[in-house]
Amino acid sequence: MLNIAARTGAAIVGAYLLASAVAAATAVFMPGSRLDAALAGTMLGLVVFAVAALWAFVARSALRAWIGMTAPAAVLGLAVWLQW
Repeated sequence: MLNIAARTGAAIVGAYLLASAVAAATAVFMPGSRLDAALAGTMLGLVVFAVAALWAFVARSALRAWIGMTAPAAVLGLAVWLQW
């Protein structure tokens, strides 16, 4: 029961963190107009959210799902923060 709750938390919170970090990084680092970059980042973030939420239940453990989502989100968030 606790395993399912941890995976559900990873699917909701972790996938949201990863998707928002991907959207922000795409919007900041994509060349071209800011409007196109923001739109592309948002669309890519939606895809990443869906895939990450599914992956939370496919991962070998809930801990691996959390680490697999929060580590890239932290790296992308740091890159966006340093660029901003």
